[in-house]
Amino acid sequence: MTVQPGTVLVMTWQNQPDPQGQPFGSPMPGMSASGFPPPGPRKNKRTLAVILSLVAVVVIAAIVVTIVLIQRNNQQAASAGSSSTSGSSAPLNVPGWQTVNDTTTDTYQVPPDWKIENKNSDGVSYIVTEYKLGFCPQDPTGDMANTGTTGGAEGVTDPVKAAQTEEASEFTDPSTQVTTDPAEKTAAGYTLVRMHLTQAAGSDPCPSTKSTFEVVAVPSSNGFFLFHVWADQSLPGALPAADIDKISNTFHYSQ
Repeated sequence: MTVQPGTVLVMTWQNQPDPQGQPFGSPMPGMSASGFPPPGPRKNKRTLAVILSLVAVVVIAAIVVTIVLIQRNNQQAASAGSSSTSGSSAPLNVPGWQTVNDTTTDTYQVPPDWKIENKNSDGVSYIVTEYKLGFCPQDPTGDMANTGTTGGAEGVTDPVKAAQTEEASEFTDPSTQVTTDPAEKTAAGYTLVRMHLTQAAGSDPCPSTKSTFEVVAVPSSNGFFLFHVWADQSLPGALPAADIDKISNTFHYSQ
């Protein structure tokens, strides 16, 4: 091209497509016009805070539930332990047996063939229950088993010692030999002490040379309240040992 002197040239620039089909000067894919990558999506800070709050609530609730369950289990265990020592558990109930309301505080049961009598001594009324009363022709007041209660054993803190003291006051024959079994618990949770007695026949027309003496010891404000069952184990028709245990296990004391 020939340019004459004094001629002003005006040149314009036109983008030409590159081999990839993009005009020169156009931003590359994924790039902004400034040449930097476009900003990514914004994180929602409010949503994250809500999620963290919910997680915290769930964790706190789980801790609270765990503490409540532990406290409840501890209370139940303490209650069970208290019942076993205070005698608040249910005593044995034997269908068909007679219920004896000995005082305003204690009850127990005896077999249907036992005799129940109301007696009075020095103005004090009490109940006597006896098995085979008058079995011996030479001794119409003798029996082969009986029960009784005492409010004794004052100042004694050991139930076994209280039971042995009761036995010593009931059987004064010097020939009496006593063997004591390990203490047990009755159905109502009281301490049961079982003693086996042997003694010489002596001059008794119908002697009992072997017998069982069971004592149920209930803690009281001044020692122990005692309930006992005595039964011959040497004569024909003696009360079965199982029935002796049943009578002791029907005993219940309410202070």
